[in-house]
Amino acid sequence: IAWHDNHAVLAVASRHERSSRDVEGSVNLYLDEGEHVEGSSLQRAHPVTSLAWHPKHRVLASGWENGEITVWNEHERELFEIVAVHRAAVLRINWHLNGHKFVSLDEDGTCCVWRVDQKCRPQSVPMQQYANKGAMTHCVIRAIKTPPAASASEMDFLAFGG
Repeated sequence: IAWHDNHAVLAVASRHERSSRDVEGSVNLYLDEGEHVEGSSLQRAHPVTSLAWHPKHRVLASGWENGEITVWNEHERELFEIVAVHRAAVLRINWHLNGHKFVSLDEDGTCCVWRVDQKCRPQSVPMQQYANKGAMTHCVIRAIKTPPAASASEMDFLAFGG
């Protein structure tokens, strides 16, 4: 479950057990008075493992047990899918404060940094990828100011671990 920090919208992830071996997942959006956002239901053959709202827009990134990442742009009513990078459950997704990228961490120790365009469409391949032994469960991504002599006036700092 995840409230957006700047908009009155709530994302709710559900797990549906069809049998002892068959588990599906879904994400639904609700407004602050509890009314379901029409056409916002997203369903997959695997359970949801993480949810993260874009810091400014009504854009939700979801991680799934099979390693898939989906990005739903509520304003544009567009869904973007990333399917071939993570091979294990995506345990965490964190957006950069300005929303131009996000980080995904998985159960096998893979950390990916994804750039998104102005409509929050993610690139099909990560801009950076790191490997760790064991699950990564926490991440911080922040912009830091650099000295004037540095080549860029602002750089990103990324810390992750499990």
